[in-house]
Amino acid sequence: MLTQDKLTAGRSDSPGPENIRMRMGPTALAPLNSSHAPLVTSWMNESAVYLNMGDIDSRPFTTEDGKRYVDSHLKDTWIILGEEPDGTWSPVGYSGIFVRGRHRVGIFRIAIGDRSARGKGHGGRATRLMLEWAFGELDLYSVHLSVSASNLHAISLYQNAGFHECGRYTESRREGGGRHDEILMEMHGGWYAGS
Repeated sequence: MLTQDKLTAGRSDSPGPENIRMRMGPTALAPLNSSHAPLVTSWMNESAVYLNMGDIDSRPFTTEDGKRYVDSHLKDTWIILGEEPDGTWSPVGYSGIFVRGRHRVGIFRIAIGDRSARGKGHGGRATRLMLEWAFGELDLYSVHLSVSASNLHAISLYQNAGFHECGRYTESRREGGGRHDEILMEMHGGWYAGS
């Protein structure tokens, strides 16, 4: 049974790598906390992040917007850390699963906010870590997501992690002066074997 304890287990207000909870190679996850609001605010104002976030309606994303966003996602979102060549860890993005507890399903989201960290595999590794959390500790039945049909890199990442397309909304995303389909994807716990 999904409990509030499972959602908040191991979380604290510690912002740094000393609170790494999950790790895969040079990618790790640490709990999101209120001190991350300025960082999340700066990432949300990056075009590459903003344009791919279906749930963010306004820009610029203000400091207050960042505080509200972080405060509302403290229980379900993690900071993605990338290991630097000197062995230190730096925040590169965030990922979360909004859990619908009664149904035991989650809605997945991820963004690599640090431009210099993109294309280094952090998104794929963080996705796999999040799925391990979802189907292991949280014992979810399934995880869902939506992605713009124009975001071919993200679609490939999700397919490589084992997500399958299960539907689409026709031209429901407005981007760059045009309209694109929103692809719906899902992963069931029975399909996931920690790939």
